[in-house]
Amino acid sequence: MTAISRTVVLILALLVALSGCASMEKSKQTDSLGYQSRQYAKALRWGDYEAAIIRTRLPEGETMDVDLEYLKNIKVTRAETSPALMSEDLMEGQVILYLDYYHELRSTVKSITVQQTWKYDEEDKQWYVETPFPKFEP
Repeated sequence: MTAISRTVVLILALLVALSGCASMEKSKQTDSLGYQSRQYAKALRWGDYEAAIIRTRLPEGETMDVDLEYLKNIKVTRAETSPALMSEDLMEGQVILYLDYYHELRSTVKSITVQQTWKYDEEDKQWYVETPFPKFEP
């Protein structure tokens, strides 16, 4: 094998290794967001609304008005998430949250579909949802 051939093989090997590392990083970030979004959904499913609120960071200037007393009457019967769609820089993701719920004083099951935007905080090493808390209508 000539020196040029060895150099070409070495460069190709480096490119394959680097693309593998990038793929691994994307998989790690996607898995991390998937886990956090499922934890959020699980908190809603079991009525732990405060745990879901803790995972929420609204964009600057927006406020969250959540009536925890009202939520005591809301029972979520289904909480599922879609696979995450990641941004190019892996710092933002989109997840669709599917919820079925009912108000204890009424007998109608309702459904909500929420398009969520999640952002990664490098300092906290944590994902936070930027989408307002779901609106559970009576």
